[in-house]
Amino acid sequence: MSHCVAPPDLSDSAAFLHRLERSELGARALTLAAGRFEPLLRRELLGTQRLHLLECGAQSFGKLLASRASKRFLLRERCKLLGGFLCGEGIAL
Repeated sequence: MSHCVAPPDLSDSAAFLHRLERSELGARALTLAAGRFEPLLRRELLGTQRLHLLECGAQSFGKLLASRASKRFLLRERCKLLGGFLCGEGIAL
């Protein structure tokens, strides 16, 4: 019992090749279209990175100011406590 395999139909092969070419052309067109967006996206990314740097700088400056204010507050409180202690002991400043 021999099984005969029919030769591939040329129209099927041609249709397959045509679909393959269309998909490749579509992929190339998509790649070209995406390439046009690249400069825009690159500028947006650069803008975002700059904004991040500005935010980090502002946060660091805020932390510095808060640190100085905290130190001044602690020094004033320490002076008040020390002054109260010395006055309570009858020591004149």
